[in-house]
Amino acid sequence: MMLFRLLRLGVLVYEVFRVLVLAALLVTQSNNSSNLVMIICAVPAVLLPIMALFINIDSIRYKEYLPLLIVGKVISIFVLLCWSLFSRQNTMIGTSFNEITLVICDLLALVTILVIYKDNKKMESV
Repeated sequence: MMLFRLLRLGVLVYEVFRVLVLAALLVTQSNNSSNLVMIICAVPAVLLPIMALFINIDSIRYKEYLPLLIVGKVISIFVLLCWSLFSRQNTMIGTSFNEITLVICDLLALVTILVIYKDNKKMESV
């Protein structure tokens, strides 16, 4: 049980860190006139840490957020991969290393969320 509590906390910390880094990279990569536009583009990503926060607080009560969090992670991975593969620009967030690191971390977060989801399903059936 303590392991899953730590996993939920880890997902929350990662999601908050991810949004902060993503916003910082978007702002630093753009010119000063479009900073507001870049921040507005990053705002929907704040929903993932908010869902992770509620799941961390009470995973049984907010179990309905887990499928949404899974879908959000899949969409973010898909969008980043599509951008990397089909964009005419070199990278979306600075360097290729940043994108590869973000994809790997998102995949690890997705696996962690799936483990938490499976544990909640198991606890639900007991």
